[in-house]
Amino acid sequence: MEAQKVYGVPSFGSPFVTGVKVGALVPTFVWLQLANEELRDSYRSAPAADSRTPPKNPPKVYRWSYRILETHAHADHLTAASYLQARLSGTQTTKPAIGIGKRIGQVQTLFGHRYGVAEHEREGVFDKLFEDDEAFSIGNIQAIAIHLPGHTPDHLGYMIGDNVFCGDSLFHVDIGTARCDFPGGSASNLYRSGRRLLSLPGHVKIWTGHDYPPDGRTDPVPWTTVQDHRAHNKHLKDGIAEDEFVALRKARDANLGEPRLLHQSLQTNIRGGQLPEPTASGHRMLRVPLKLGGLSW
Repeated sequence: MEAQKVYGVPSFGSPFVTGVKVGALVPTFVWLQLANEELRDSYRSAPAADSRTPPKNPPKVYRWSYRILETHAHADHLTAASYLQARLSGTQTTKPAIGIGKRIGQVQTLFGHRYGVAEHEREGVFDKLFEDDEAFSIGNIQAIAIHLPGHTPDHLGYMIGDNVFCGDSLFHVDIGTARCDFPGGSASNLYRSGRRLLSLPGHVKIWTGHDYPPDGRTDPVPWTTVQDHRAHNKHLKDGIAEDEFVALRKARDANLGEPRLLHQSLQTNIRGGQLPEPTASGHRMLRVPLKLGGLSW
């Protein structure tokens, strides 16, 4: 894990964002957002003092509250949501909530049946199921959960201040967009989701979940403005029609192989990142289907 530099300067109503790049060969970004700190007055009463009267200059105490936001059930890497929840639980009085879109249940049911994941292992693993365009707050910053179907049917983005964390929908302008060939994926839906993002004001930053630098670019790019996407995104810039996008996206997806950790990722991620229950032998197991090409004996 390589800590990246801080990309963003906090201002009132905007988050302070730090990126962490996971993986040297295929950069996956985790965005750590720090809202403007909420301060509360606190005072201590001396043993002999009147505890009903606060001191004249009470100390300021920072109140930290964590929230873990998922964009969708990833098919190419394991989520750290449950791990982070466990590690952060000791830093606040309540367990940090894991949030995701309300359609995650469809995905859990589909892949739960496919991999034989028991229902009780995937029920209630997410603490907050966001409605489409639901408003919420992080500290004193307003945020919106935006439904961005296409890559997957349950996919969300999060608009926080003048930033959108778009997960696997838009990628950097020289890459274009995410694949749409997973179950429930739709190139038409992704086009509409992408154009919805590009209807935002030009200065808004779009933070992506992955970057795959092409030849000629060595470093991953964590964000690009709406204005730059509209001018330069190779799949969704202004002037590209939906039928043109759908044709090029389907042609591209037809030549993509399945992610290396597809089966491990889906079985873990529909559990919210929780580990499988131990078997009778004490081992935690994930299932990997055999591809025999029709061979049997």
